[in-house]
Amino acid sequence: MLLAGGGLSHASVQKTLFSADVVASACHVVVDADGTGSSRLTFGTYRKSSAAPVPPRDFTVRLYETGATVQGCSAFLAGQIATLNFGNPGQLDGQGVVTRGAGDGIRIDVRAADTQA
Repeated sequence: MLLAGGGLSHASVQKTLFSADVVASACHVVVDADGTGSSRLTFGTYRKSSAAPVPPRDFTVRLYETGATVQGCSAFLAGQIATLNFGNPGQLDGQGVVTRGAGDGIRIDVRAADTQA
């Protein structure tokens, strides 16, 4: 920026640095839970009156690129952090997913089986 007037001139230079990871990746996400490829995780019926537990369900979140010869996504070569969100905004807390509309106090505990996850 150059300001001139009244015989005075002022020069100012501002330097701004941007940092970004640019990746050309077509990463797809699939939830493997029931073996049908529906990407849905379905639990049994929970009856609050009986308080009988619902058996836990294991599931795997798979990330892949169509036509790739190796598993995973090349996007992780640039940025190695991925975040998974469960539930809607405001449903997830530090101990699990708080379900709404399914009854008061019903909670679904979501945790990684892999210690590195």
